[in-house]
Formats: sequence, C-alpha cells, structure tokens
Amino acid sequence: MPLAIFLITVPAPTWRLPPSTGIPFPGASACWWMACSARRKPGSWRGGIAIACGLVIVIYRDWRVLPLAWLGLALAWFYHAEPLKLSYRGYGEVAVALCYGPLIACGTYLVQTGEVTADLFLTSMALGLMVAGFLWINEFPDYLADKACGKRNLVVQMGISRAKYAFALLLLGALMLLPLVALRFPEAGGVLWGLVAAPPALFAAYCLIREPDDPAKLIPAQAATLLAMLALAVGAGLGYLWV
Repeated sequence: MPLAIFLITVPAPTWRLPPSTGIPFPGASACWWMACSARRKPGSWRGGIAIACGLVIVIYRDWRVLPLAWLGLALAWFYHAEPLKLSYRGYGEVAVALCYGPLIACGTYLVQTGEVTADLFLTSMALGLMVAGFLWINEFPDYLADKACGKRNLVVQMGISRAKYAFALLLLGALMLLPLVALRFPEAGGVLWGLVAAPPALFAAYCLIREPDDPAKLIPAQAATLLAMLALAVGAGLGYLWV
C-alpha cells in the first residue's frame, strides 16, 4: 500500500510536465505547469475514490483508523493550501514523513490486525524519514526558485551549505532506527533487512555533499535516494512480517 500510494502521487508532476523540461524529479519547478493544468480540471476523481474506499474500511473494518485518515487528509490539504501552507513554512518535510511513514503503515496494519505496536511505529518512522529525504534532495535544484517565490522549506531556511549535511543525517537517522528497533524488540529483528538501503543512501549523501549546486550532477543522488527509500520499504516490510 505505501508503495502504491507513492507511485500514484510522487511521480504525478513528472507525468504533467511537458517533455521539453527534461526534469527527472521535478519539485517546485513543476508548480507552474500543474497550476495551469489545474485550471482545466474541475476536480480529481482520485480523491473521491480514496474517500469512498476509506469509508468502506471505517464502516466494515475498523473505525479507529478514522483519526489517522483525518490527520492524513488535513496534512495533505494544508500542504499547499491556506491558511497553513505547510510546505511554505518549513513543515512540509515533517508532513511528508508522517504521512508516508506512520500514518500509512500504522493505518494499514491497524485495519488488518486490529492493533498498532511500538516496533511497527518506529519502523514506519524510518520509512517516513527516508521518504522525507527524497523530498529533501529534490528541493536542492529548486532552491533559487523556492527562495524567490517565498517557499521557505527547510532547505531554503537552512541554506545549501547546511542542508546538505542535514540530508545525510536524515538518511542516517532512518537507517539507525532499524537496529534500534531490533535491539529493543528482538521479535522484530527482521526489520534489519531494511539496511539493504544503506549503500544507495550513503552514495546519495556523498554525491549531495560533494556537488550540491549542480542539478545535473544531483540526478544520480536523487535516483539513489529513491532506490534507498524503496529498498528500505521492501526490506524492512518483508522482514517485519516474515521473520
């Protein structure tokens, strides 16, 4: 489920961009195109389907998932919308970490098992941090554009010289959570499979620290961060369920 939602939502700006842009992992630079497209679309049928599916789960499976759903909806809506505009005030990365980590993972686990455990929550936080890292590195090519339009995400607030090291700490934090979970909860030791994400994560951090100002040279680092995120999700997820 987390991978499915990611594949639907994160690459969406890429699908909307004209081929001439040549941007493999667009962030704010795609906003102008998405805004123009939005004027031609009165609404999204995807949102209606998601709400309908959520109501079925709440009614027939477990109503306790409803607060998680409302929180996720609020974070998604106010990511860009007034009055909060989370992504413009340095809270967008936190919102992404929460939505793509604990909210999705814990909500999915809750409706299937009827419970949420501490080891699951911490493991899902590792995934959330890694997904936030993917957003973080994609903010570097848009640094000047974001700064000019007043989008004060954490990369803009920290500046490139500090944000590149914060990125490395973010990925390191995600990886370090897994052995901490395994030590504290031995029955969840399978989450260590998620450490397969370490090589691409370390490569991405190295590339960003070395060349933070060149968007073209950041493409391998962006791809490596995406690979690390998927590897952690698959490795830790399968290890948690089957080991």
